[in-house]
Amino acid sequence: MALHELDQKLWVALACPTSGLEFDSKTLALIDTDHDGRIRPPELMAAFKWAGACLKSPDELLKASPSLPLNSIDDATPEGKPIHRSSRSAAQP
Repeated sequence: MALHELDQKLWVALACPTSGLEFDSKTLALIDTDHDGRIRPPELMAAFKWAGACLKSPDELLKASPSLPLNSIDDATPEGKPIHRSSRSAAQP
């Protein structure tokens, strides 16, 4: 969550493509807010900030799991509340 504090001169790359990576292309397209086909540091930092605000613990981002437990979503934040509500509705039979 402190990625924004790292001097960009120390970054290995300052852009990455939104396709051709072993990462979900739909997620990459969402992070690419200017839709130029590349993800740049400000877009990546905004995505981490948003994701961190949606979760009770940002450590959830580091887990190699295909799913996210519903109780990991922070329903007390403006970012997390609608995600929790819609996920809860989708989980109910």
